[in-house]
Amino acid sequence: MQQKLNKNQWLQLFGLAAAISLFLQLIAIPLIRWGGDQLLLAGENPIVSISSGVRLVQQRPLVAVGILVELAIIALMIDCLSIVWVTGVDFISREIEGKSWLPKLGQVIKEHWISAFWPALLMFLAFLPLFSLCFRTPLLVAGRAPIVFLDYLTRNRIVVAVGVVLYLLVLYLAWRFKRVLCLIVTKQRTLKQALKQLRQSPSHSWSDLKGLLLAAAVTWLVNGLCLLCLQPINQQVQLETVVLVIVNTVALIALVFLLVNWQLADTTVSVDKTELSSLALVLPLLWLGLIAVNDYRYVATSVQPRHVAMISHRGVVDKNGVQNTIPAMQRTHRHYHPDLVEIDIHETKDHRWIVMHDENYKKLTGVNKLPRQLTLKQGTKLVAKENGHQAHVASFDQYLAAAEKAHQRLLIEIKTTGHESTDYLQQFNRKYRRRLLRDHDLVQSMDYDLVRKEKRLAPGLKPVYIQAYDVGGPSKTVGGINIEYSGINQHFVWQTHQQGQVVYGWTVNNAHVADQLSRQGVDGIVTDRVVQMKRAVIHSQRHRQSWRQLWSIINPLSDWSNWQNLASK
Repeated sequence: MQQKLNKNQWLQLFGLAAAISLFLQLIAIPLIRWGGDQLLLAGENPIVSISSGVRLVQQRPLVAVGILVELAIIALMIDCLSIVWVTGVDFISREIEGKSWLPKLGQVIKEHWISAFWPALLMFLAFLPLFSLCFRTPLLVAGRAPIVFLDYLTRNRIVVAVGVVLYLLVLYLAWRFKRVLCLIVTKQRTLKQALKQLRQSPSHSWSDLKGLLLAAAVTWLVNGLCLLCLQPINQQVQLETVVLVIVNTVALIALVFLLVNWQLADTTVSVDKTELSSLALVLPLLWLGLIAVNDYRYVATSVQPRHVAMISHRGVVDKNGVQNTIPAMQRTHRHYHPDLVEIDIHETKDHRWIVMHDENYKKLTGVNKLPRQLTLKQGTKLVAKENGHQAHVASFDQYLAAAEKAHQRLLIEIKTTGHESTDYLQQFNRKYRRRLLRDHDLVQSMDYDLVRKEKRLAPGLKPVYIQAYDVGGPSKTVGGINIEYSGINQHFVWQTHQQGQVVYGWTVNNAHVADQLSRQGVDGIVTDRVVQMKRAVIHSQRHRQSWRQLWSIINPLSDWSNWQNLASK
């Protein structure tokens, strides 16, 4: 900037940032999450792979179209909010009267939303991961991809390499041409003209990088000082809330300073005495109030530790057997005593139930058949091999009897493919409901329609809905939620508990992730490493110091823990 903005202009800029944040937190994100929740519930099964996506298109084409429409709406919202921010900074720097903002903003959006679309989307995708590491504001902390997608994408090294190269390319382009959006919006350039002008003008890359590093350094210096101040403090809710509000506020201020300086690097600003509107003061105060309420709720609910159930993933611990087989469950129960053993069941050709996770026997048995293509007798003759062990595929009757003999509670996932018999759920409940209630077992499924019907048929079982990611708040029509752990946050846990439901997280094999989930108040974790995760949870519950609670919220390495968790699977 050739001249510095005055104090009132900076207050107006913070008011603009607060307004956008309030709009996102109170209106846009809740509506998007609600819409996404309704679409995925209508689709009955979440999209967790290419095959599940193809199935959704084939069986629920209108839902697939609805998801595409919602993604388009999200992209348009990113485009429009980017234009609002750039235009707002421009108006404030030129001291354009606030009363004329709305009609002018509408005109700018109408004229430039198409040409600004791709630059806005490019910068959002490129800078969101980078900014989430530097500035731990509530919105940026929440802005991460579900691990279930990362897990799927990282199974192939070529896909990983291509993904990394593409992201670095996107980041380079976004960094090199980050002022394209400003030229389009404030200078009425076309995309082609803006790119040409940027290539001919100084890039400011080094000064921009220094600005980013300085803003991040200030933010993390404040974070470090706050952590030091909390070292001698133990579970002081009010103090922890105040400190967390300070951390969030400093992060927002640093981010605003950075973005404004990037935009106005070559701009002459008006520094006459600016008249400060009451809205410029009210909006930041409203934002602070919202942050304070959310932070207090987080701190207050994380003070008292809850019992975290250890759920053995497919009955296996540290590769001690073949998943979903009776010998593995017996060894797991004998040596590790998990609270629950999670298993998966499919309906067979003769409408009975077999214990198997995959939709095809091939991976474990070498037989390229689907469970619905073989009878129960044929399926149980197959031998599954994994982790240097082998065992016969078990019927659900055999597995349930063995679990009852060992007094081992089960978490039973009913798998659906869309080819089940018409009354499969009624038959299941007629045969097993009383036994499962007596044994205090639980039923779960990724099929929302199944869970909803199961709650009506057997409310005492409190059926659990499996979510691959958090697209909306917990549904009142289910008995509990088992969600992929990266979708868990304190607000989601609080909402679910308010409805009297349990929250489980899957699949957790990293001690840092287990510690974080324990502090967030989950009721159980699905894991392949029962001993290590139990140790991590006990450590978390014994060390509830204030600084640890704060670190669990702002820790930028939590995302790295997610990658470590993937690597340990």
